[in-house]
Amino acid sequence: MTTASSSLPVELVVDILQHVEPHDLVAVARANKALHALSLPYLYNRVQFSTDSTAEQVLQLLSTLQASETVARLVREMALDWHDQDGSQYWDEASKVTRALANVLPATTNLASLSLPRFFHTNTVLKILEGVSCPPVRALHLYPTSLFVAPPFSLLQSLDRLSLWAEDISYQWQHDYDSTRSLAADKGSLSWLSVTSPSTLETLMCIVPMGSLRTLVIDPRPSTINVTSNEHYFVHIRHLPSLRTIYLLKWLSCQMLAEYSSIDPFPHILTVGISLCHLQEPFGYNPYRDVHDTMQALATIFPHMHTLDVRCEEPYDSEGLPHPHLRPDAALQKFQMLLLPACPRTLQRFAFLTKASFARTAEDAPFVRVPQLAEELQ
Repeated sequence: MTTASSSLPVELVVDILQHVEPHDLVAVARANKALHALSLPYLYNRVQFSTDSTAEQVLQLLSTLQASETVARLVREMALDWHDQDGSQYWDEASKVTRALANVLPATTNLASLSLPRFFHTNTVLKILEGVSCPPVRALHLYPTSLFVAPPFSLLQSLDRLSLWAEDISYQWQHDYDSTRSLAADKGSLSWLSVTSPSTLETLMCIVPMGSLRTLVIDPRPSTINVTSNEHYFVHIRHLPSLRTIYLLKWLSCQMLAEYSSIDPFPHILTVGISLCHLQEPFGYNPYRDVHDTMQALATIFPHMHTLDVRCEEPYDSEGLPHPHLRPDAALQKFQMLLLPACPRTLQRFAFLTKASFARTAEDAPFVRVPQLAEELQ
């Protein structure tokens, strides 16, 4: 097998690794010093997602990384997605990987981000979380559909970013925290939070200090969208003093905006993220009128909004064809033509991102300044 030289550019090393068989990845990891520039998710997923991969191969790869001199530089993020396809065999394999992680993680003193899948068993999740609690990770993304046992609260309280994909954790965690004391105004390290239900947000407000929270992503599952949850979200948001950015993905539609435009405004919110399908949701038959009405409702609820971050969530339509919003030039031009006359005076810039760009933060988004757009379209 031909391996990449350590002097090759990282991009070329990645390209070469695309053609390496999974069972050879371990040898490549041992032989190539250039791998310090690659992240563990790439190597891990290359082994895991192949049809002939086994837990033993993953264990071998992890043990190799542990012994590597470059492990501290190599491990910056860890994305685990061990699919529970057909029963206990996969739980056994996940448990083996978990035990390997427990040995590898303590040595990775600069582990920045950990992402766990919805298919991991709760005990597996907890074992991994205990392994990364010291030293703590800075970003944690939990995607199990329900966590029946609370993670270490000390870990949650030390995070900069937290994403929790769970409909309701209050019932399972009710004996582990004081539900009568809110930490919404207490200073902490958490600056970015993504939740799927108001009850999850309410529970976290009793566990994690949120006085430093600046970005809230509301990305609900369909079963959590109802009038009551909408009202609860608004109540909770008012108790977050440092919040400046809010993403209303798949939650707040234009019709809801119109209904809630009479509520007390949120003057401290400066950046609003919204789905393109909601921004262009028809009030009638005039697309210019639709966007104008939506922008007016947004401006009423968020009177100091200076940044609009528009996300196109669905890449394909019902027939499996590319969504018209994702035909870059035409879609962006149409959006700009609709947005410009509807802009409130406070709006200074906007971004137009597809689902592939969702992981980017607001600071990274390719924003366009409104005055610049006006000049270009004249």
